[in-house]
Amino acid sequence: MNDYTVWWIDDRDNREENFANVLEEQADPLCVEFTNPEDATEDLQSDNEPDADLVLIDWVLHQNGDYTGKGLTMAGTVRENLPQVPIYAFSGEAIEELQQPVSKSHFQWTCEVKDLVSQDGATKLVNDLSDYDAIESVRGEGFESLVETLKPPETAIEEVEAVVPREFNSGLKKDSTVKGGNKLAFMEWVCHRFRETPGPLWNKTWTATKVGLEVNVFDDYLEELYDTSYGEFTYDGVFSHWSGEHWWSSELIGVVVELNQERNEPVGEICRTTPKILDVPEDGIAECRVCDDKYPETVAAQTEGKDARFPVHLICSNVHHSREGKFEDYRLVDEGSK
Repeated sequence: MNDYTVWWIDDRDNREENFANVLEEQADPLCVEFTNPEDATEDLQSDNEPDADLVLIDWVLHQNGDYTGKGLTMAGTVRENLPQVPIYAFSGEAIEELQQPVSKSHFQWTCEVKDLVSQDGATKLVNDLSDYDAIESVRGEGFESLVETLKPPETAIEEVEAVVPREFNSGLKKDSTVKGGNKLAFMEWVCHRFRETPGPLWNKTWTATKVGLEVNVFDDYLEELYDTSYGEFTYDGVFSHWSGEHWWSSELIGVVVELNQERNEPVGEICRTTPKILDVPEDGIAECRVCDDKYPETVAAQTEGKDARFPVHLICSNVHHSREGKFEDYRLVDEGSK
């Protein structure tokens, strides 16, 4: 028995056998219904569309058949009729154009068509659908229930509650058409803001830098960091399966304090204390990408608007105004510090 219906809209008939059917075979929970864009438009106009849990739309669409619009056009039509159904876009050719901001604002996820039929791709879709269900299951249950979908540890609950968008301050509202009732808006915040902006969660570069380690040696010390009362302090809430592990910043600090107390090391900055606790060799200690000295305290971007991915000292970087609230300051590399 299939748990989820995926509606695949595509103008290339050969993709039904070569891709859509393969996707269905890769994941038992999925039932994939393939439709060309002309028939999909007619189905939507007559309210005869499938009861879909997810819609996959070819970005190009207009190369075969009589349909003249692109995937964006079809996405708009689908959204009018299925306001709470996630829409993913794929392409085999125009992937760079597909990943532009205009596309990302219309689709919950974008990918190459080949990604959909790999085992990893099929598993991702099933996990995504399960997490959409988890969010939907707390509709009308209040703020605490919505926060629980993120599975914050006790040490991070207050910090997480402080950064959830105000529109969800009473939880996921019962009415999906009002502000604060759109589960897709909450998903987009989780995936593109909460997970990606350093604050309650840190990605691998941030986590390694904060404990004074070069990123390429961080994995070598994870077992020792996990061997405390905190256990594995990775994020495992909704959409944690999206690429890149993340760690709870409050738990990491607690881990270092616990290890520090066990080994009677002097108390100091976390980036300087941790390498001593873990007995990290000199070449495994993080270096500032500006001055090359060790023990950078933070991570900065090379240019405005880019992701922060360069370990730097605070004095070798500048705070930029584009990050606010409880999140870590968004910093830019100070080239003048060289």
